[in-house]
Amino acid sequence: QIRHGFGPPMLIAPYTVGIKQAKEMLLLGERIPAEDALRMGLINRVVAGDQLMEVAEDWARKLSNLPRKAVQGNKLLVNRVYELAGFLQGIDYREDEVWKATQAGGDDLNAHLKVLREKGWEAFRDSRDSMYGRDR
Repeated sequence: QIRHGFGPPMLIAPYTVGIKQAKEMLLLGERIPAEDALRMGLINRVVAGDQLMEVAEDWARKLSNLPRKAVQGNKLLVNRVYELAGFLQGIDYREDEVWKATQAGGDDLNAHLKVLREKGWEAFRDSRDSMYGRDR
């Protein structure tokens, strides 16, 4: 999100990857290679692009064959642990007035959005990512 000139939609990264990794991700805005995302716990598995639908459908099939109440209960318990740790507060923080004030679009964001409106997505992406060098 920092590449777009604003912060993350939800401040949950510290709960998922730890504070040091979260700061690196949120402050630098670098792309994260699949293997790094896997190691950090951002994703469950790396699959080839041509296998993505097959794997997703397999997971959906497995879930649909499990006892519905057990799946719902387990999901609720995991979510409750995150809630107790402050996860929902991180999500809700984006509604905080101080947070909103710091995220109001600045000159950088406005310049990038002008490029998007006038020249399209690819020019916007190039403009946005120009400060990141080859990391796209």
